[in-house]
Amino acid sequence: MEEKIKEMAQAGYGCWKPTKEMIGTQSGLVTRKSWTRLGQTIKANETVFEVRKIEDGDITIYKVGEFVCGSNTDDERVFNVVCTLELKRNRATEHRFKQSMIYNVDGVIVKKSLRGNKIALKLYIIIVKQEGLVILGDELQYFGARVMWARFSHHLELIVDIINIETGKYLERSVVLEHGEEDWEFDERVWSYDTDKNDIRLLLRDIKKK
Repeated sequence: MEEKIKEMAQAGYGCWKPTKEMIGTQSGLVTRKSWTRLGQTIKANETVFEVRKIEDGDITIYKVGEFVCGSNTDDERVFNVVCTLELKRNRATEHRFKQSMIYNVDGVIVKKSLRGNKIALKLYIIIVKQEGLVILGDELQYFGARVMWARFSHHLELIVDIINIETGKYLERSVVLEHGEEDWEFDERVWSYDTDKNDIRLLLRDIKKK
């Protein structure tokens, strides 16, 4: 039963709250040689933020932020982080669906004062379109995540597929998901407050990626 719960596309009621162990939005030293700069930027509240990433095996971490002026050396400076996204490559799902570069979302958080600016949504779009990654939806999704996936499905240059992660089959391709303003107004093809959607997950990919 415990293994099943880990795989389910269950709808969590309310808003997600990060634990103390969750990756944060704390400022930290970023070494230019280690943290690769992505070409695109993200704008929020009239501020333009850089996107940086670091890779360690199957783990890739993306950080959105800006360098603090006059801090440390040119090579190693304090990076004021406003969003962090941690991904882990899922090779088992790649093999099962004969699809490359599938990544699980291990954690994502946006600085509280900047939430509502769609920073995470913009970061996902950059990762999918520029980096060519395929994102596997979380097994437990709260209101904000479900709304974001619905927005992905309406994006003209993105594709959202519904899959059964246990059987390795696509249930529906290129779907449009709907989500209302209330927590319970979700797409019942994918989400449920119960455990009846144990093996149903979502895949996000660029429209050009087959």
